Amino acid sequence: MGVNSQIQDSQIDHKESTPAQRPDFLKQLANAPGQKRQDLLVAYLQKEVTQVLRLDQSHPIKGQQGFAELGMDSLMAVELKSRLEGSLGQTLSSTLAFNYPNINALANYLAQDVLCLDRADDSLGLSHSDHDQSSAATEELEELSEEDLASLLDEELVTLVFN
Repeated sequence: MGVNSQIQDSQIDHKESTPAQRPDFLKQLANAPGQKRQDLLVAYLQKEVTQVLRLDQSHPIKGQQGFAELGMDSLMAVELKSRLEGSLGQTLSSTLAFNYPNINALANYLAQDVLCLDRADDSLGLSHSDHDQSSAATEELEELSEEDLASLLDEELVTLVFN
């Protein structure tokens, strides 16, 4: 069930997505080289938005073209959110299409904040060293008393407010 790691934009299936096909997009994204992931995500979003808006697929949506400008209403925005939640396996905000009103803004948000894509690294999410550091920090915090945690939080807040 492996997907070739050299995924081209033309390999994205432009047929209607079905629930069984949706997880395949994450596999394609995971197997793509780091520098290709953003392009793959943009192409995928173009396909999804085109389907939601029921537009002609032979004319791709430009990255900066606003969803409202294209005719997206609130019901279509909910449909897009639902489709993306299914394909990405993540819960998304119901105001997603309004907060990120075009393909580029939505792709950047999804890549950075939802999928945690790292262009330099060929893995999705945290690298092994980041994960190990995060796990060690979590263990250290769990060993602290509530008083020590409150003190650390106070120190961090002072640093943030006065620096």
